[in-house]
Amino acid sequence: MTELLSQIFGADWENALIIILNLIIIESLLSIDNAAVLATMVLDLPPQQRAKALRYGIIGAYVFRGLCLLFAAWLIKIWWLKPLGGLYLIYLAYDFFRRKATPQHEDDMLVKEEKWFYKLSFGMIGPFWATVVAVEMMDLAFSLDNVFAAVAFTDNIWLVCIGVFIGILAMRFVAQWFVKLLERYPFLETSAFLVIGILGLKLFLSLPTHFYPETVWAKMLDGEMADTLVSFLTAAFFFVPILSSRFFGWPKHAAPKSDLADIESHQTGVPASQPAPVNGNSTTEKKPASAERGATNVNWQAGPSFRPTERASLYARHNVAPHYLRYELKTRLREG
Repeated sequence: MTELLSQIFGADWENALIIILNLIIIESLLSIDNAAVLATMVLDLPPQQRAKALRYGIIGAYVFRGLCLLFAAWLIKIWWLKPLGGLYLIYLAYDFFRRKATPQHEDDMLVKEEKWFYKLSFGMIGPFWATVVAVEMMDLAFSLDNVFAAVAFTDNIWLVCIGVFIGILAMRFVAQWFVKLLERYPFLETSAFLVIGILGLKLFLSLPTHFYPETVWAKMLDGEMADTLVSFLTAAFFFVPILSSRFFGWPKHAAPKSDLADIESHQTGVPASQPAPVNGNSTTEKKPASAERGATNVNWQAGPSFRPTERASLYARHNVAPHYLRYELKTRLREG
């Protein structure tokens, strides 16, 4: 065993194992950031497609990291790749908060098929594959970041490969856990996009550090401490709201299943909390849970005559469906 380790890692294989351990820790911490982004990107898909999209994302992560490792020496010279990816992440965060602050009009969902961006992306390949493409692009950006961090530890390509691929395994399980977390606590979507904005800023700041590498702040941004700080901030943005919600009741989290039931109720005309009529005899009318959360003067018994645009406007006004149900809502409105 000792001889095998010596052949792979050299005579100083004990030090090599320590380096691998450090790489696993660093890559796992970086994978938390990657997982938060991937989990947020697949959240608009139906539940049965999220795991599949994440699976493609993990495969893409392996492929891109492998390619980045093969061309690591060349990629390091392309200094503008990281700030470019950072700008894209900053745009994602900005677009989320802009849409969150802007009230939606009732026809927004129904006219999006006519928009040029929709035709060039979702309209051509569908929302699932468009999401997969976006995930793969993020995989490429994070692959560069992870490989650069690994190369900073050692020049031994075997050690770098081992550390990076173990980090990918950690990302696989962390990403699935993040999806479940966001399903249970929809308000964490805001936390996720805050993290995306921070990660984008960190990547974009590699632009000035490229031109002024000898400054103190440039060395701090490129150091391990900055990566560790960002990872801990990522964890804090997610766990602090959860603990606050569980122990102090703020922010409140809604039950996803009840929202889906409310969507169904508008398609059938029967509220989720009311049993279906038997032999034409209607039961006592009762508003669903989402109506009690703030919807007033809403015709819950409108049934099939309730126009799709009115239903869309209803959801937008009364916040019946959280953000991650938008795809489900928009699909059913088009079909209805």
